Amino acid sequence: MKIPAWIILSLVATSLLLNSCASEISVTATPMPSFEAPVPIKTQLSNAPTEIPSALEQYMIPVYYAESYLSIVDGSKSEKTLTIYANLNEYNWNSLVRTFNTHYPWLRVTVLEMGPAEVFAQYDNDLAEDKPTADLIITSDPVGWLQFFENRYVTRYTSQEDLYIPDLSKSVYGTYAVSSEPMLIIYNKKLVPEPPNSMAALAEFIKNDTEGYKGQIVTYDAEINATGFAINWFWTDKNSTSGWDLLNAIGEAQPVFLASGREITQTVGRGGAKIGYFVCSGDVMPYLNTYPDLGWTYLVDGQPVLLNSMAITERAASPNAARLMMDFILSQEGQYALGLGGLTPFQSDIVGITDYHLDKIFTELGDDNVVLFAYDPRLNNQAIMNDFLEKWKAAVHK
Repeated sequence: MKIPAWIILSLVATSLLLNSCASEISVTATPMPSFEAPVPIKTQLSNAPTEIPSALEQYMIPVYYAESYLSIVDGSKSEKTLTIYANLNEYNWNSLVRTFNTHYPWLRVTVLEMGPAEVFAQYDNDLAEDKPTADLIITSDPVGWLQFFENRYVTRYTSQEDLYIPDLSKSVYGTYAVSSEPMLIIYNKKLVPEPPNSMAALAEFIKNDTEGYKGQIVTYDAEINATGFAINWFWTDKNSTSGWDLLNAIGEAQPVFLASGREITQTVGRGGAKIGYFVCSGDVMPYLNTYPDLGWTYLVDGQPVLLNSMAITERAASPNAARLMMDFILSQEGQYALGLGGLTPFQSDIVGITDYHLDKIFTELGDDNVVLFAYDPRLNNQAIMNDFLEKWKAAVHK
């Protein structure tokens, strides 16, 4: 089965935009994939162009969207702007925003990059000061999301893509996943010629050369980084006693704790540390060309996968524009564009045309070895969280 012409033209436009706008935002364009191999599309629906384009076709919107969707498109024309708070970087967003604007050129998209917990703090601050706030928020902080739901700050919206995306990308709270980021082990190829591909192997490295690895292991500071907290929470919850034993062994090397995945990646890439663990792939992939000695591997003994989630806010000034962006992110085209930005898509329809994909992780590591982030109600209990942090600090010798 062939990919519909409107999708191919749109993806080609994405590639051209990446080249033509390079002076505005520095991006290394990813080569367009071959479309010879069949790609599963919504087979029961035809995307063939008609002699007289429908109201939706003029915006290159899939034909399986309801005709009433035109009211959302028209509503966005009076909104003009779309403000997003996100814990994603400019490289991650670049191709997606540019392609989105080929559909909706009247919308000015502003993405403010923040830390995973800072997204919620900024929204609360906006409300307290009665200031305009984000229309759409995106973050991986499961603790913050639970509190956000409790405060009823989410506007529930059923996406036009809802029937075509995996269940793991949805939540009962009204959020959808943006991408599915594996947390990697990264290493400097000059300093670690044969890297560990598991936490057990990393612990063995340290056991065999404790002095050589002291101060040479970097990871998130789980006390100040919500992503770092979540990774350790879900990974140890999956691996139980053996997981804590491995963290204790790694702690013998006196790891260095950093505030962000970008900082961890740059430190290892420059040779300031030998190995980083539990590092978000979305912070690693953009730097592979910058640091040729930077290598990475999945964790075969329990691969954490972070789900960046998104929701339309209760106070959105541009709710229609937010709906358009949410649907676009979940679409084949949007997921492909995010893949160009170094993120890991989950839309099964594009598994054959992206370098990285959640389905490929499941295939390579096995279902039992993938640890998905979730909305764990225990994370809404401050006492439980405090106890966990104390146990984590003792294990890693912080």
